[in-house]
Amino acid sequence: MKGKLAVASLVLGVVALVGVVLLIRAENVRLVQQNADLFAEAVAVAVARNEAVVRGNDLVAQHYALRTRYDQLVVQRDGLAAVLETGAKPTLRYRPLACTGSMEPALTCLDLVAWDVPDKPERLGVGTVISYGPGCWEDADGFSHRVIDVKVEDGVQYYWTKGDASLEDDGCWVPHEHVEAYVVAVYMDVYRENAWLRDKVNGSEAAMDVLLDSWWDLDAVYGEALERYCGVGVAEGDCYGRLRDREYNIVVNIWNRLDAAADRYEKAEESHLCWLDVARASKYPGHVPENDCDDMA
Repeated sequence: MKGKLAVASLVLGVVALVGVVLLIRAENVRLVQQNADLFAEAVAVAVARNEAVVRGNDLVAQHYALRTRYDQLVVQRDGLAAVLETGAKPTLRYRPLACTGSMEPALTCLDLVAWDVPDKPERLGVGTVISYGPGCWEDADGFSHRVIDVKVEDGVQYYWTKGDASLEDDGCWVPHEHVEAYVVAVYMDVYRENAWLRDKVNGSEAAMDVLLDSWWDLDAVYGEALERYCGVGVAEGDCYGRLRDREYNIVVNIWNRLDAAADRYEKAEESHLCWLDVARASKYPGHVPENDCDDMA
């Protein structure tokens, strides 16, 4: 009798355990399904968010396009009467400069610039800011720089140009037929939304200049050390062979600092060139294309 009771108790225990396992499995299935549903909802939310971001970017672009058009209409409203009084055909176009900084401080990407089509070469001269293309290099187009010299050959007028902030001129004579427009008016600080990108371009250039000055200072110190220990006119390689241990360590230390300064300058230059590319790729005021320029510095 006791044996039968034990077996019955065991059977009941097994049944209860099976029931618990089945309940656990059912709960696990429910949780897996719930997790799948939550994941599907999360994916849907992410897709909706991305669509909203894209739509938001489109709206921003439309906003700035409308803002640009509004600014143009305001300028046209203020200046059209004077143009019509002369009986001339209105040819003015309005657009900002790219945030490259090449024409600062006279012209910046914060300004709205009024451009006119140069129907006669006589309208252009030294001091005129022109937009021309193609540029002086095969891959360059759309320069907006100041005329610093003019010449006429075989009845064709040519212009030598330079950016106000550029150290060097553009390096070629631009024929009149390549001139697309010239500046007739500037409306300052219209596009404040360009300030961030402008600061990035100008700031990266300033950092590059500081590092270059640092390199030149260290280069002068290096040259002075070689002259001090080896005399004037001794080749660098010959000098190293004459140095005593202490002198050698001093010179090598200066060289290592000079080499490190060169590396820092190269990284700053890469960052600045990257920001220039970003400025040229900007499609509307306030637009900053995706980039990794800060990671280069």
